Amino acid sequence: MTFFTNLINQFKDLRFSMGYKRETYVWLNHFDKFIETNYHDAVVLDEEIVHSWLKKRDAEKFITVNSRAGQIRLFARYLVSQGYDAYILSTNYSTHKTNYVPHIFSDQELSEMFIAADNMKIDVFNKFKHIQFPVMIKLTYCCGLRPIECRLLKSKNVDLDNGILLIKGTKKPRDRYVPMASGVTKMCKKYNNDLQKQLLNSEFFFPSQLGNPYSRRWFNFYFRKLYYSIYPNSKASIYPYCLRHRFATAVLMKWLNEGVDINSRLPYLRSYMTTTQ
Repeated sequence: MTFFTNLINQFKDLRFSMGYKRETYVWLNHFDKFIETNYHDAVVLDEEIVHSWLKKRDAEKFITVNSRAGQIRLFARYLVSQGYDAYILSTNYSTHKTNYVPHIFSDQELSEMFIAADNMKIDVFNKFKHIQFPVMIKLTYCCGLRPIECRLLKSKNVDLDNGILLIKGTKKPRDRYVPMASGVTKMCKKYNNDLQKQLLNSEFFFPSQLGNPYSRRWFNFYFRKLYYSIYPNSKASIYPYCLRHRFATAVLMKWLNEGVDINSRLPYLRSYMTTTQ
């Protein structure tokens, strides 16, 4: 054990009580072993330890290093809050900055994409895709879902009678309810009826032919393929998550046009999209 072992366990317990998954902080176990091996007698989280811990490892991606940086910063702040001395890494620290800018779809782009999806041809290798994919992208957009929340949505968590989705915790171990507009509920009912004619008693609302949820790679591939089939010369970097950005932007613009106080409405948008209930 090191000086930091109990503090690490206390920090993990605190984050878990706040709704974060314990798995998120597995890195702290590695950090404790790192301290034991390299700085066994250390009683202060100083600058040398932090930067030594953040040295890029072989085959490690820059984004992983940056993630570790954010996590060690949180731990340092916790130590300071408990009365200990600790070096808090600058928020400007980054081993690699990305220039990626999410694409915000225009109304025309969304309309043309939805029309193209509705007219997808039957795929001889996947007889469900032309039924599922249009509903997947529309549901992701209309409910502001994370793509993973759409892909992993289970049939038992789709209440078609009341038009409500139960989204199981993706970032925190809690759930949230997402009400659907009447048109979206109607779309999902039709989809469910069409799917049940071909695949009975599926665990997932959008099952592959093997009964498993579709992979992130699958969703990304066909989403990008659809967009670039319409806009082959576009230089935009397109991913399904852009639909979620577009949803949030559309809501904010609607409030601006209505002249409402956005600050008073933001908690509702946050609750709808992310906050667990």
